[in-house]
Amino acid sequence: MRTSDGGETWQRLDAGTEAWLSSVSFMTPDLGLVAGGGTLLCTRDGGAHWSSLLAALPEATRGSAFRDVLMRDERTAFLVGDEGVILRTDDGGATWRQVPSGVDVWLRAVHFTPGGIGFIAGVGVLLRSTDGGASWQPAGDFAGIKLCDVAFADERTGYACGFDGAVHATTDGGTSWNVVWRGEGGPLNALSFPSAGAGFAAGDSGTLLKLTRSAAR
Repeated sequence: MRTSDGGETWQRLDAGTEAWLSSVSFMTPDLGLVAGGGTLLCTRDGGAHWSSLLAALPEATRGSAFRDVLMRDERTAFLVGDEGVILRTDDGGATWRQVPSGVDVWLRAVHFTPGGIGFIAGVGVLLRSTDGGASWQPAGDFAGIKLCDVAFADERTGYACGFDGAVHATTDGGTSWNVVWRGEGGPLNALSFPSAGAGFAAGDSGTLLKLTRSAAR
């Protein structure tokens, strides 16, 4: 779906696939990527046309269930999915290489702070990168928690959420985390920070939360 009037109306687009699609990321109004079940698509004309990038992926990963894609700039993007798959491109999607994750679980979301610290949320794990995504190490203790998303308001204040229905927060750049809110409406699925001062968490049963940096303390 695409909107060109701030969300007042939406237009359905033809992606050329019947696969389920889970994530979309645009770097410019024209250049974007869409990921899903065994699918990676690219548009260079604002979504009017889409082409498959599967042939550019390492062969062993082409059938993976891709859960999230993130463009950091017009050349660099990250793709994460099941069985611990992390893929990276540095040439605008022409070629992709696999980055070791150290895990073999479902990876659901990838996020970078403005300063370039990376985070990947998954089943029982939160990974962090301090070298621009070249390598990843566990951050915090999320054993037994199926994380769905992670987002940062600034370089030190961040949040993670998932199937436990809780908002986990950090104020030290992801080294330590604590629960700042826990609901009874089921999983929390997504986080977004349109500004550094406040963000939102969305989940099952119509749950919608507003988060501020003061809530993380």
